[in-house]
Amino acid sequence: MPTVSTPLDLAPDVRAGVERELRDDETLIWLGTPRADLLGRVTPGELVIGMTMFVVGVAWLVMSLLILQARQNISAAASVVFPLIAVPFVLLGALILTGPRRRRRLSRRTAYMLTDRRAVGIVVTGRGEADVRHWSGSALDTMQRTEHADGSGDLYFEPPGERPEDPARATQRDPRRGFMCIDEVATVERLVRDALTPP
Repeated sequence: MPTVSTPLDLAPDVRAGVERELRDDETLIWLGTPRADLLGRVTPGELVIGMTMFVVGVAWLVMSLLILQARQNISAAASVVFPLIAVPFVLLGALILTGPRRRRRLSRRTAYMLTDRRAVGIVVTGRGEADVRHWSGSALDTMQRTEHADGSGDLYFEPPGERPEDPARATQRDPRRGFMCIDEVATVERLVRDALTPP
């Protein structure tokens, strides 16, 4: 099994996942990780939707408790169900608002590699299991790049408009759709095209 020598500061289990995935007959061309500051950026939509859900849930909960306290003749079922309606709103709002933090953590568990045969994305879970996606051949025909003024950006191998089979992966910046939030994205795209797409 080839070993990976790189200046990147990869977590030991992520490095082990990269080394396990790299085949003996492959040559490593590029190895990278997503930038935590970009992957964990709060989008305006997340902020608006998350705050709205959270505030509505808390307001509903407070209102229902005040109503229950003021009225003594409410049935036992209503006194339980009415406040519970707020729980999904509060939980969903909190889940949306903590999304950037979870993505920052995910960036430390993710590595991207380009070999002379394929592009590979590896996400290692806390339990040491690896979610590996790889792209080559016709899968690269739909490759798209988004680039920021500083040269960082996203290289999509699965178009952002496509819905993945797992709804939990439906975010635009999911590392399992391609190389997300990387530095020098145009250079990496050129490396991918030179290595894996026919002239």
